[in-house]
Amino acid sequence: MKQPKILISGAGIAGLALAIRLDIAGIDYVIVEKKDRMRTNTSGIALPFNAVKLLEHFGCRDVVLEQAHQVKKITYSKPNGKILASSNLNEYPFNDEVFVALTRSKLLDALASNVQKNIHYGTVIENATQKGSTIHVSFSDNEINDEFDLLISAEGINSLLRQQAFPEEETIVDYGMTNWRFIARSPCHGINPIYMLGRTDLFMMYPISTDELYCYAHIYDPKKIYTTESKSLENLKLIFQHYANGVPQLLTTLSNEDIVTGRLKSVTRSYLNKGNVIFIGDAGNACSPLLQQGAAGAFEDVMCLSDVLATTPISEVAEAYKLRREEKNTWVLNTSDAPLKKIKATQSFLGSMLRNTMVRKLGPLNVHGWKKLAEDSFS
Repeated sequence: MKQPKILISGAGIAGLALAIRLDIAGIDYVIVEKKDRMRTNTSGIALPFNAVKLLEHFGCRDVVLEQAHQVKKITYSKPNGKILASSNLNEYPFNDEVFVALTRSKLLDALASNVQKNIHYGTVIENATQKGSTIHVSFSDNEINDEFDLLISAEGINSLLRQQAFPEEETIVDYGMTNWRFIARSPCHGINPIYMLGRTDLFMMYPISTDELYCYAHIYDPKKIYTTESKSLENLKLIFQHYANGVPQLLTTLSNEDIVTGRLKSVTRSYLNKGNVIFIGDAGNACSPLLQQGAAGAFEDVMCLSDVLATTPISEVAEAYKLRREEKNTWVLNTSDAPLKKIKATQSFLGSMLRNTMVRKLGPLNVHGWKKLAEDSFS
């Protein structure tokens, strides 16, 4: 079977993971990244059991686990601290599984350690033209212009390649929610992850070390009242001033520069390929962080694509990849985004009460989803 030549656009989690697998398989590739250095930000990342399981395929499981913080319990509560539901992550079906969290930068560094020398930083695709069965690509760095059998978009939710491949579609949906992410110092906090649910506001504290918490917060904000970055800290203090578990005190340790402000967005459906352009990770399947499947989904996309490349003629790879990933990616996208589609209803007392009743019945919603992932099989 002829060895393909592959272009990877984007050196985030998905792109780096694919580069590792292509190196292992001895497949020729070029990887480009528009930023001029490794991505860094003030964000954490949670790796549920299925993401941790796959780390061994990228040669960095031990390194990641050494730098990560293991979590063993998830709690959902009201803003006043009254517990709605808790789940023990050491019980069935997670008896032998590991759930961890760490800074996103540490995960990227671990993935990049063996492939960083191959990354063309500060490089963008200027033109990609189909020529027969190959794609001729020109870059901002003319020296690497070439023809490729497959073009892999690992560019994240704002993938330009996806937008160009589906010009007739609006590929991103904004659910009308402003969010904030930051890492806060909290020495010897001794907590496990807790999600505090207001009506349309939420505050999450997720430990990434014994002294640090990755925090995520959002509020339904269709009119974009709270999107001004220079007022991020002011808005957080205003919205979450009555929250329990030390949230107001935690916010006093921050500055605006510590906070990443954004909008909660997803792709409108699962995008897997258009011809021999393939989408992996958030480029094709970005969704709500409810199930924390960003890294896990990227790893699964990469492992599937690696397997297909090893067993399928290059002309059939894209369609074979789509066939194998579509069901699960669609399920994750729909399940993760389902609560967002009901957010307007929780503005009312009755709507939020019904949601809380569901949480009491099912348990923490992310754990409920993880159990489905652990127990169900996908084609």
